[in-house]
Amino acid sequence: MKLAGIGRGLIINFNCEYLIRGVRRFILTRQRA
Repeated sequence: MKLAGIGRGLIINFNCEYLIRGVRRFILTRQRA
């Protein structure tokens, strides 16, 4: 159970980082336009 919880936490953290990068890229592209 503990390992499964850690794996799930890593996946959620990875998804959050991916979303943050996407938002930053979206803001940068909007600022240029």
